[in-house]
Formats: sequence, C-alpha cells, structure tokens
Amino acid sequence: MPKFWMVYRLAGSTKAKSRFPRFRHPTLEAAKAEADRLANLNPGVAFAVLETVDLAWANPPQKEAPAS
Repeated sequence: MPKFWMVYRLAGSTKAKSRFPRFRHPTLEAAKAEADRLANLNPGVAFAVLETVDLAWANPPQKEAPAS
C-alpha cells in the first residue's frame, strides 16, 4: 500500500466549517507545508495532517454462472 497524507481543515474559533480532504500529498513534508500554508491564510483555524495506515474496500458481488 503506497502511503499518502492529506490535510484536514478543522472548525476553529471562527465560523469556518470543516471540509473533507481531497488532495493526496506524496510526502509528509509536502502535507506539513500545505497545512502551514493554509493555517497562515486562515488565522484561528487548525489544519491536521492525516496519514494512511490502512485501506479497506468491499469486494463486488460475484455473479453466479447460469445453470446449464
């Protein structure tokens, strides 16, 4: 599993709403830099750096073969 990091905006002391992260950063350093950049643009709002630790997904249902 390739690791990636995302930046998550937390609701702060302002009326800012939290938003779902969308961009996958390839390195921890890139995610931290983006979190710092966003924090400087949004005083009073915290940004968390999230790291992938596991993936889960459902297997699609198997189609049964037609009876012969």
